[in-house]
Amino acid sequence: LYTKEQFLSGDLPLWNPYYYSGHPFMANPQTFTFYPFTLLFIALPLPWAFNLTTVLHLFLAGLGTYYFVLALTHSRGASIGAAIIFCLSGYQIESLYAGHLAKLHTAAFLPWIMLAVERGLSARSLRWIAAAGALLGLQILGGDPQNNLYTALFLTLYFFARGLLVDRRPGLAGVKILAAYPLIPLIAFGVAAIQILPSAEFISLSDRADNTYDFATFFSFPIKNLYTFLVAKPNTRILNTNWELAGYFGIIALVLALVGGLFGRKKRHALCFFVLTLVVATIMFGRHTPIYKFYYDFVPGIAVYRIPARCMVVGIFFIAALAGLGIERLATKRLTRIQQVIAIICLGLLFGTLVRGAESYNVSWQSEELRRAAVLMISALVIIVSIRFLKKPQLIIGVIAVALFADLYLNLHHRIPQTDESRLLKPKHQEEAFLKEAGHYRVASTITPSRSMKFRYFGINGRTPICLGNYYEFVHKMAGVPIPKNRRHTLNRRLFSKARVFSSKVLSVKYAHVRSAGRTPLIAENAMPRAVVVSRAKLIPVYKNQLSYMKSTAFNPLEEVVLTQAPILNGARFGQSTGDLSTGRREVKIKELAPHRITLSAVNDQPAYLVLSELFYPGWRAFVDGEHQPILRANFLLRALPLRPGRHDIEFSYRPQSLLIGALITFLTLALGGVYWIVTRKRYRS
Repeated sequence: LYTKEQFLSGDLPLWNPYYYSGHPFMANPQTFTFYPFTLLFIALPLPWAFNLTTVLHLFLAGLGTYYFVLALTHSRGASIGAAIIFCLSGYQIESLYAGHLAKLHTAAFLPWIMLAVERGLSARSLRWIAAAGALLGLQILGGDPQNNLYTALFLTLYFFARGLLVDRRPGLAGVKILAAYPLIPLIAFGVAAIQILPSAEFISLSDRADNTYDFATFFSFPIKNLYTFLVAKPNTRILNTNWELAGYFGIIALVLALVGGLFGRKKRHALCFFVLTLVVATIMFGRHTPIYKFYYDFVPGIAVYRIPARCMVVGIFFIAALAGLGIERLATKRLTRIQQVIAIICLGLLFGTLVRGAESYNVSWQSEELRRAAVLMISALVIIVSIRFLKKPQLIIGVIAVALFADLYLNLHHRIPQTDESRLLKPKHQEEAFLKEAGHYRVASTITPSRSMKFRYFGINGRTPICLGNYYEFVHKMAGVPIPKNRRHTLNRRLFSKARVFSSKVLSVKYAHVRSAGRTPLIAENAMPRAVVVSRAKLIPVYKNQLSYMKSTAFNPLEEVVLTQAPILNGARFGQSTGDLSTGRREVKIKELAPHRITLSAVNDQPAYLVLSELFYPGWRAFVDGEHQPILRANFLLRALPLRPGRHDIEFSYRPQSLLIGALITFLTLALGGVYWIVTRKRYRS
């Protein structure tokens, strides 16, 4: 909604003043501001946009898988089966349930990127290699950087593993294609630079810039949760069935993947998929395998993200490809008796695992989930046994496709959420209480923090996985509340108590909602305005020492500002005390408070400091009476300007250089790509 409103008003949604006391918006990759499908949210009513983008991305995920398997098997039936598995798997549907659209975006591009790599290597085509880079760039714009990392990692592994396992002797042409690999990251960076550079700047200043191993392995996939690949949602408290750990792709699909891996025609491809699936497992298991420490130390990007379990999306894709090989094998050539016996033994082992798991995890056989799993396993056995008596390949493929769809539908259809827009976007009672008088002051509340973007009130809380590190540290330390170690989507709830909710002093918090106060908001007695003119500067060179001083009663944000050093203005150094303004005139008025622009007028009889209760961040520029003036980092995390005596018109504007450079690189990349496509197209026709 915020993105839509900003675009329709003629602005880019670069900054969001409504959560976390003002934060970069577009630089947060999960807002997918420059993703082409964002146009749907701008052009259509929100319910239509959400539903349409969901269906389109599930379709794209299936279509990409279809063409990938078709390139390997030349079997449309096998390709349809693989497409059903990947696009309707638990990873996709649970991402939809959780509202993680960015995960759906990136998952949809994964098969297409792998298809471009496969086509590029098999046809020795630079155009397909370049296409892989362009598609990876589009995936990056889709908004889930963790999945972008996994895609980049596994397309690299597939690129070279395929050369070693499939093209054992690639020849000179093959070696040249392998040497063309750098084109992929180069083109991907060029296409997505408009997002990558601002995001890299933001992440480098965020609370994720210095993570711990415990943080990076949070939500590792527990090995015991492999049982959920047999029973999608077992009714037990022993297993964690959170959506981040959900990857059910079907019992019948698992059996078909075993057939494809053991008996499929494309044995070298099958070996490649199997090896890469094992690598996926070592990542998604996270802390449950010692190998992950190696990844954490030596694989770039791994340490930045938590939830290693998300890597399962790549594994599900490879399993879907293996299942496609299995369908093609069953449809074109009967299993020998020995192969059929081996398949039945594997099914027996799976059934034994189902029974043993039910006992270990206290899953009742009376539960619908377990009985459904048993029925599906019996169905897989019937398919394996009866396949010898079905002579028409189309009938075999039809039976398998129906079975695959039924398996996933029965287990996952209830996870598709339904939300009423009118109820979602209606003010809550607690919000109505402070919306009437909030003005420029901020609100401290835990009421779904991102709602502030809809109702245009300024909040100190937020709900986003990336937060500026100095802000996160400041708010928690000023309140004397421990910083959450692994859950970083929002501030610690212990901060929102009567004793702590106004502890930040400089964040202009006047209204607060805490549970103990019911629906009536608390009101601060001496809330700092969003802008003040102060007479004194306290010089504390070390930022950590600034926090200690600001927590003390000696600090009065209405009278002084804390700086690291005295600024220089017109060649003269401002001192710690600019004069006595207790009797002089000092006024400041906010004339405009827009997301990317703030204008003020100030009057001060003596030299002074303007302190703005807005976060210090690269890209903000200040102009005093039309002249550019450097912004000081003040009060640990805010902005300040030294002012000469007199009347002043002041403007702050946000135009990040990282965005401008990124936009230029993206434009040049697209322009060069367009020229290359036109030239090669003409050559091809001639």
